[in-house]
Amino acid sequence: LSLPREADGSAAPATGAGHDVRGAVAALEFRDVWFGYEPGRPVLRGVSFRVPPRGHVALIGRSGAGKSTVFALAERFYDPDRGQVLCHGRDVRAVARGEHRAGIGLVEQHAPVLHGTLLHNLTYARPEASDDEVRRVVELASLTDLVSRLPDGLDTEVGEHGALLSGGERQRVAIARSLLTRPRLLLLDEPTAHLDPVNEAALARAI
Repeated sequence: LSLPREADGSAAPATGAGHDVRGAVAALEFRDVWFGYEPGRPVLRGVSFRVPPRGHVALIGRSGAGKSTVFALAERFYDPDRGQVLCHGRDVRAVARGEHRAGIGLVEQHAPVLHGTLLHNLTYARPEASDDEVRRVVELASLTDLVSRLPDGLDTEVGEHGALLSGGERQRVAIARSLLTRPRLLLLDEPTAHLDPVNEAALARAI
């Protein structure tokens, strides 16, 4: 598959940090953002919102309303046609894409699991993680019972695409993996779709 190389450079955006009324810099802020995939057909029209430090914001809307587009702009897969996207007070266009994305964790509804051990799937984004750090995210993502049931614990091979795991278990693996990277900004795209109410409540407390 031959794909065009994505430039990692930065633009020269308008200035201004995303402070709230108490002076704290917002974790994520959209300022009057307009964006469309095709000229003259905007998907987002003047969208503005702020996510305070350590805050939680939910995006709710019908299919096609632009929720995934907000995530794509936050990760800088696209730049807005008008307005600004700021992350921790900096316009994302002023930061190299690789540096910006290194501070973001994303968990989607259909979580990828690789062929290999459970431990490899948890740590491939942060292979230097300590045993204590791995143990902590296993607890936070309610994976302790799963690890105890597997024949080789964390060293158990999970099969192609995680065939040994249920949909909910794969989802929790993806959540634990993202938590292990300790991202400055965590984006969750229906990550609890395959979880039962007990595990969903436990995950909400952990996050």
